[in-house]
Amino acid sequence: MEQESYSPETLQCFEEKVIQTPYGAALCNIGTMCGNQVIFITRHGVGHKTAPHKVNYRANIWALKSLGTEEIFATTAVGSLNPDMEPGHFVVCDQVLDFTKSRINTFYDNPERGVAHVDFTNPYCPRLRDKVINCLYKTDIIFHKKGCYVCTEGPRFETAAEIKMFAMLGGDLVGMTNMPESLLAREAEMCYTNCSIVTNMAAGISPTPLSHSEVVEAMDKSIKNMEQNQLKSKMSWSDFKLNSDGMVPVIVQDYKTDEVLMLAYMNEEAYLTTLKLGKMTYWSRSRNELWTKGLTSGHVQYVKSLTIDCDNDTILAKVEQVGAACHTGNRTCFFTPLL
Repeated sequence: MEQESYSPETLQCFEEKVIQTPYGAALCNIGTMCGNQVIFITRHGVGHKTAPHKVNYRANIWALKSLGTEEIFATTAVGSLNPDMEPGHFVVCDQVLDFTKSRINTFYDNPERGVAHVDFTNPYCPRLRDKVINCLYKTDIIFHKKGCYVCTEGPRFETAAEIKMFAMLGGDLVGMTNMPESLLAREAEMCYTNCSIVTNMAAGISPTPLSHSEVVEAMDKSIKNMEQNQLKSKMSWSDFKLNSDGMVPVIVQDYKTDEVLMLAYMNEEAYLTTLKLGKMTYWSRSRNELWTKGLTSGHVQYVKSLTIDCDNDTILAKVEQVGAACHTGNRTCFFTPLL
């Protein structure tokens, strides 16, 4: 984990165990979570005392492998280079740019082990990425299914010129810990993926100087947001005036631009599911089934506000639209001029 305020209490019956490896010792918290055996390692040590360029990545990965680990789910706190990836958003990265300098990035660095050239075309395990994405779809967390992680040496933050260069190279996020961790996992033949939590905009983009306390504060806020209860409506469904099908029409707007994106319908189940997930959910009249927008396409609509009209018979939803709102691939369903 990237943040120092982790909670080992989430692991049931966990125990601390020091695993000796050819590269030094690794402290592992071993326990169960939701019925599954898990191993938790905090990269920076208890109290965040180890700088990112001093983390013993080889010992950590070797220890996990020796304990029979098959999948590694890593989290990182990152700065954002991409204006669409705002503080509080989660990003399931699919690519990485490595700008580290002094870190030993392989297990194959001595004659006894020989030489190995692993394929690193896709740095993160597609199977595990899909698992994480499917889990995030079931939450109200705003997330992005792709992103390029730029790993720097640290421990200093980056200059504004470096951030500009990283963005020109296609970087979306910047952090200090994903390399060589992901590469070592690939050498160890373990399925590895990363989910980054945006804590701040990067240097030159952020209006204020960067600090570690800002990162910790933003991470804690993200954790609290994950623990929040579902959205709460000020009106009950029985207060709405329904049409003959027992539904209300919903006009959907982009919360930033006020562009009208689409018109859909909700029944009570769709309305309650929208409140529960924080994602726009409708009743499909053509398929006669519940329909959470973007569940298959990825074009999710995150709820920003819901407003009822003066007659209590039409809902105005302002959303953060991911991708296209229309099934045709257009940003909005209203793209055909009549005049």
